[in-house]
Amino acid sequence: MFFRFVNYTTIDSYDAYGPRFKELTSDFEELTDSGIFNIHPVRLQTVKTTRSGTFRSFLPSDLKTSQ
Repeated sequence: MFFRFVNYTTIDSYDAYGPRFKELTSDFEELTDSGIFNIHPVRLQTVKTTRSGTFRSFLPSDLKTSQ
């Protein structure tokens, strides 16, 4: 498995953040914990709407009340 990490900052701030970027992306070990390894990602479905409204107005009714 391969991963790519991308870190962003301005050129003026690189001296401050550069060492932290290297530290964050260089200290990973192989994942062997099956409890974590077998977690499935959340799948999102996109739909096109024919009306306008607030985000909340498009949620299923059971999600509107669970806040």
